Parts: sequence; structure tokens; C-alpha cells
Amino acid sequence: MTFLQIQRLALVLIVVFTLGVRGEIAVEISGVPGPLESNIQAYLGLAKAQARSKKDGVPLSDFAISRLHDKAPGEIRQALMPFGYYSPAITGSLEQKGDRWIAKYAIDSGLPTLITSIDVDTGDALSRLPNVISLLAKSKVKSGQVLDHAAYTQLKGNLLRIAIAEGYLDAVYTQAEIRVEPKARAASITLHLSCGPLYRFGTVELRQDAVDQSFAQRFINIESGQSFSTEQLIALQFALNDSGYFKSVSVEAPRAAAVDQSIPVLIEAQSRESQRYSARAGFGTDTGPRVRLGTEFRRLNRRGNKFQSDVQVSAIKTSATAQYSIPIKNVTTDKQTFSGRFDRAEIGDTDSDLYSLGARRYDRWKGLRRQVYVEFENELFSLGGQSDVRSELLVFGGSLAYQKADDALFTRRGISARFELKGAHTALLADTTFAQATLSTRAVYPLGKKARLLLRGDAGFTQVDDLSDLPPSQRFFTGGDRTIRGYAFEQLSPLNEDGASIGGRYLLSGTVEGDYFFNSKYGVAAFFDHGNAVNSLDDKLESGFGLGFRYRTPVGVLRIDVARPLNRTDDDYRFHLSLGPDL
Repeated sequence: MTFLQIQRLALVLIVVFTLGVRGEIAVEISGVPGPLESNIQAYLGLAKAQARSKKDGVPLSDFAISRLHDKAPGEIRQALMPFGYYSPAITGSLEQKGDRWIAKYAIDSGLPTLITSIDVDTGDALSRLPNVISLLAKSKVKSGQVLDHAAYTQLKGNLLRIAIAEGYLDAVYTQAEIRVEPKARAASITLHLSCGPLYRFGTVELRQDAVDQSFAQRFINIESGQSFSTEQLIALQFALNDSGYFKSVSVEAPRAAAVDQSIPVLIEAQSRESQRYSARAGFGTDTGPRVRLGTEFRRLNRRGNKFQSDVQVSAIKTSATAQYSIPIKNVTTDKQTFSGRFDRAEIGDTDSDLYSLGARRYDRWKGLRRQVYVEFENELFSLGGQSDVRSELLVFGGSLAYQKADDALFTRRGISARFELKGAHTALLADTTFAQATLSTRAVYPLGKKARLLLRGDAGFTQVDDLSDLPPSQRFFTGGDRTIRGYAFEQLSPLNEDGASIGGRYLLSGTVEGDYFFNSKYGVAAFFDHGNAVNSLDDKLESGFGLGFRYRTPVGVLRIDVARPLNRTDDDYRFHLSLGPDL
């Protein structure tokens, strides 16, 4: 190596050393609202490099910081374009304070680009569909609106998905573009979708040997000649899987096998074991330790009838149930059941032995889950000074339920409601006449990306001449893990002269809760519960409040709460543990 080369190498080493590591970089953005600022942070090479630097523990050199700062104006312009801002004014500065760099960008986004013309052509067949009409009506891609690239991409994708779902499997865009004139702040949008031929279902064949073929065919909701729909095939596969008769279901509809746009469908279902036995152990702060044993006969006969029994033992309650089920009408959702049940409960001041026999019918009505039932109940109880009282009731009732959620186990947005009406009359094998109505509602709303708002409301009303004629199973009690936290399970109800809980005519209860999840698994919560079981709507309602820990599991959210009664200063904090879906 020559002396000149040695000099050059030494100079490079000196430059590298002097450009060496300086410490942290702070990026400050001003002049734009939150969504725009977030997108700028995502685009900025300087911000991304700083994040990598922190993660790897290797700080950036002065040269790298300066180079990335020079690129920032172009990156900021790119970040603003998806929101319709094409001519921003950007003022940037880079300042070094000791070992810390501060990069500041003051941004005037300017006036947004507006959509001045829009040309959406899906062809006559698709344009008349209700879901296409609704999609176009709700879309933000309209003349006079601010150009939003995300809304355009969403509309483009949704139109294509609808076309394919409706059986137009060859659908393709012949033209899809946004033309922008930045100086005029004008944009024109063109979406021309060529649907191609309509595909239909061909022959539909189901291969299985679990039940009679005639019964299995009742699960098939598609017919040869119908418009081909991937959504219907998926729904069919889910229905067969959820039936309990099959352990695996495969659905094949190869497009390559289509003849004159008719696609044959082959469904192969493998039988599940006809019997299942289960044993579970758990713990809940309402029930204490509990054990559950279950037996299920999935196929008592070739017509799909089922039988199941369960025995559950806990510190406060022992129950045994047996149920015989017969599929009816729509076999995916409807059934008739006959059941027998025994419950022994020792909760607070209540001792009860309940025997019941009943018949229930489950089906769908106007998009709601409907249930109608008749149940004979024989209950021997001791409650509030009443000892060894026997009650016999022939109860007639029904309920309607609705639920819609983005995720059944961990809901970000969803709502559920259930209304039940039941009663008995002395003219129909009952010791007393009564009528009772209950309404339960749940709702979950997102608060940003990591937080949720959970709301709950329960109300109940009983019409009876003398409440003491009703057994405990038909009176209202509240308090516990999923109602009013801070109180023991069913602790809240009216009291008699001796201070014993006797249950109430009315139920009023509600919850407001906020959850915040740090990541996909762990979170915290704060909550306020309010309500009571009462005999007069003027009676005092109780409150509980507290904090909790949340953990997502495959079967729902694990909730660990610490709550304190608000209205009772002599009560200490209470620990609550529960597991299950939000709705």
C-alpha cells in the first residue's frame, strides 16, 4: 500500500469516527391532524431508522441522520397524497443539542383535492343488486368529496368481491384509475368492471354415512342451476361441521370442471364418534371450585336425534340435566328438546331443591333466535323464615334473542339482546299465578385500536299478588362476577325483618366498563356497576367499582377483577374471576 493510499484510508477512518454515533433522534411534526401525522410517521425514513436504531442498540451516524432529513420533504408529500393533499408547504429543520438530534417539520397541508367526476360501471347485472346499490350509497367515493385513496381502494375491492360472490368468477377491471390535477385540486375516478359470464351450481353430491342420506340432504341449501356462490359453500361447510355428526367436511367445486359455466360440487363428510364423554374442573368466585361431567350421544338413530346429560357440582350448587333433541325444519338451527333437571342450591339465606320436566322448541323468526317452552317445576325451599315450603308450577314461556358481533369470542364491535316472557296460572296446574318479563342487553364499541367500551343492562318485572308464594327460582337476586361486582353472588335483594335475603319483584342492573389491551393478549379494565333486585322501583340501588386484568384465551376473555361496594363503607374489596365471551 502506497503512502497516498494510507493517507486516504486514515482520512476515511477519521470521517467515520467524527460522523459516529450521537444518540437519540426526536421527530416533531406540527400543523396536521392525528391521522395525517400518523401516516407521516409511518412514511418518514428518519422515524423508521430511529425505531430500528433503538431496537438494535446501534445509533445512527450524523451523516445518516442528515441524509434521511434531506429525504423527509418528499416522504411527507407521499404520506399526504392518500388523503387528497398534493401541494403541501413543508418547513423542516435539523438541530443538534449535545448528543441529541431534533428534527422538526412544520406542515401546511393546503387545500385538499376534490373528486370532480366519477365513472363507475359494473354492468347491468351487478348494478341492480341491492348490496351494490347500498355499497355505492355508503361509499365516500362521491363527486364533491375529498379524494381518499383508502376509500377508493376499499370500493374497488368490495365491488370485485361482490361480483365473485354472485357467481361472476371471471370478473376483472378493464379500467381502474385515479387521475389527479394537483394545480386544479381536481381528481377523476374511473372504475369499469367487466363481469363476464355467470357461473352456476352444477350437480351437488354429498358423500357420508353418519346418518340417513335423506336427513343429511336437509343440510344442503344449494340446488343445481342456482348462481354459484362461494359464501353459500362456506356456510354449508360450517353447518355440516357444527352439526356434531361429522369430524371433517371437505367441499370441492373445481372451476376447471365447469361445463357451460356449471360447476359440480362434491361434499365429503367423515363421521364423528357417536359418543363423547367429558370431565372438567374449574373455579369461579361466584361458585367456588366446580366439577362437571358430561355424556353426549351424537347419533341415537339415523335421523340425527341426540341425547346429552351433565352433572355439575360446586360449593353452592349441584345440578343434573338430561336432554333429548330432535332436529326439525331447518336442521342447522331448529330443534325440539325434551329435558329433565334437578338443581340443589345453597346460596346465602336460600336452600332449594328443584325438579323440572320440560319441552322446548328452538327456531329462527325474522332473523331472531326464538324459543318457546313449557316446564313443570316442583321446588322445595327454605327462604327468609319460610321453611320446607313446596311449590308446583306449570310455566309457559318464550324468548327472542339477537346477536351481531365482529368476533364472538373477543368482540370489538357487537350487540346482543334477549327478551323473555313467562308465567303460570292456578287454572293450569300451578300453586300461584304470576307473569314475568326480563330484558338483557350487551354492547361493545371500539375506542381506538386498543381500547373498548363495554355496556350491560338488565331489567326484570314480576306481576304476582304475593311474592312469598313464588319459589326462589322465580324471584330476582343479583350481585357477583357478571352483574354487580363488589358483592357476593346473588347477595343483593330485599331483606326481611331478620336481615335475610328474600328476592325481589324487580331487577335493575347495568355496567359501564373500559378495557385497554397492551397487545393481542393482555389488558386492563376499569368498571362501574349499578343496580339491585328490589320490591319497589323507588328502592335504593347499590354500586360497585374497581379495576381488572384481562387475558384473551381460545374460549373467551379471562377477567380478574378487584371491586369495592360504593355505598357500603363496612364492606372490604372483593375478588372476582370469570371466563367467557363478551356478549
